[in-house]
Amino acid sequence: MLRLGHFIKLMLLVFLLVSPVRMALAGELSTDAVTLFKKYSPAIYQIQSISSQSNKKHSLGSGFQISAEGYVVTNYHVVSDAVMFPGSFHIRTVSHEGRDRAAQVVGFDVIHDLALLKVKDPQKIELPLGSSEINKGQRLFSIGNPEDVGMMIIEGVANGYMDKALYKKVLTSLPLNPGMSGGPALDDQGNVVGINVMTAGNSLSFLVPVECLQSLWAKTQAEKAQSLADGLAGVNGKAVLADNFAGRIQQQLIDQENSYIRKVIGRKWEKQRFGNFLVPAAIADEVSCWGAPRNDIEYWIERPYLECAIKDDLFISSSVRAHTVLLNYSLLSSRGYEPFRFYTLAGERFSKGYHFDLSEVFERDVDNFRCRTDIVKVGENPFWVSTCARRLKQLTRLYDINVLMASLGEMDTMLMVELTLGAVTKDTAKAFMDKFYKELEWAE
Repeated sequence: MLRLGHFIKLMLLVFLLVSPVRMALAGELSTDAVTLFKKYSPAIYQIQSISSQSNKKHSLGSGFQISAEGYVVTNYHVVSDAVMFPGSFHIRTVSHEGRDRAAQVVGFDVIHDLALLKVKDPQKIELPLGSSEINKGQRLFSIGNPEDVGMMIIEGVANGYMDKALYKKVLTSLPLNPGMSGGPALDDQGNVVGINVMTAGNSLSFLVPVECLQSLWAKTQAEKAQSLADGLAGVNGKAVLADNFAGRIQQQLIDQENSYIRKVIGRKWEKQRFGNFLVPAAIADEVSCWGAPRNDIEYWIERPYLECAIKDDLFISSSVRAHTVLLNYSLLSSRGYEPFRFYTLAGERFSKGYHFDLSEVFERDVDNFRCRTDIVKVGENPFWVSTCARRLKQLTRLYDINVLMASLGEMDTMLMVELTLGAVTKDTAKAFMDKFYKELEWAE
C-alpha cells in the first residue's frame, strides 16, 4: 500500500523528470516561430483594397514577396474589386515597418484564387517556394495581418489534401482569421508550402498548394518576356502588361468550364429514388448531397427535400460567383386537399423557388432575367418548366441560369426541381439541361 507521503514524493519526481522535456518542446516551438518571424516578416505585406472615392480601406488581406523585383502574391479575392472595377478601387500595400507602397495587379488565377502584384520600391527579401507534398502532422507557420490588428505569426499542422475537392486544397489546423487571406504558410525551414485562402473555424483552414502559385508565376514571367520580345516595352524598358482583366477572367472560366463541366455532362450520372422518381444526385465525385424531411403538422403539404451541389464554386466579385451547380428537389404531397387547391398551393411554392435573388447582386453586375415557361415532356410525362437566364455585364459570354420544374402527372403529388448554373456559357447550359432531361425519370 502506497502511503500519501510516498505518493506525493513519487509524483514530484515524475513532474521533475517530465517538465524539462515539456519545457524543451515549448522552447523549440517558440524558437522556430521567433526565428521565422524575424527572418521573413520583412517580406510580408498587408494588402489593402482602397476606395478611390474616399481613399479609405475597403477590404484587407495579406501577401508576400517572391521576387526582389517586387512581385507579391495574395489571394484573388483580396484584390477582386480592383480587378473588376479598376476605376473605383486601387491597391496599396503596407510593409512590416508601416511603409505604404502602391501596387498593381499583373496576373491572376481566378480558378485557384491567386493574384500577383507588382510593388514599387520593394523590400530586398523574398520567400522561397517549396512543395505542398508534406506529411500529415508536420508543423506549419503563417505570417499575416489578422483583423487589421498588426502582423503576427501563428502555428498549426498540415493534414493532407482535402477529400473530393474540385480544386486541390491543403487542410491545416492553422487558426486563420480575416485579414490573413493571401499570406504564406511556411514549413519549419521557411519554405512556402501554400497560400492562406479560407477557414471554416475551429482550427480548420485551407491552403492553396504552392504549385498553383508556381504555375501562375511561370506564366506571368513568360507573358512579360513575350511582351518584351514583341516590342511592347514601356518606360525604362518595362513590359506593358495587358489590362483586359475582364477578358482574362472570362477566358479562364471558359477554359475551366470546357475541362470540367463538360466532363461532368459526358460522364454517367448516379441517380437515387426520391418518391416516385429517379433523380440525378451524385453527378460528380465533388458533388455532395443533403436531405431532410418536412413533415411537421403545420405544413400544408409534406415536403421532403434533397439538395446536391458542387462544393467549389468560384469567387469572381463580392456579388458574382461562377460555376455554381445546384440541384434541389422537393416532393410535395397533399394532406388531403382536393386537386385544384393542391395545385394552387404548389404553384405558390413554385413561384418562390428562385435561387438567384435579384437583391443579391448589383445592377453593375448583371442584366435582368429573361424567362420563358413551357410544358416539356420528360420521358412520357409532362413537366411545367420555367427557364430564366441573365447575362453578366462584364463577362458577356457567361450567363446565370435558373430552371424550375414541376411534374404534372399526379393529382396529389408533385416533384419540384430547381436547377442552378452560375456563370456558364449558353452552349454548356443547353448541354447540361439536355442531359438532365434524359436522366430524370419516373420510377417503376
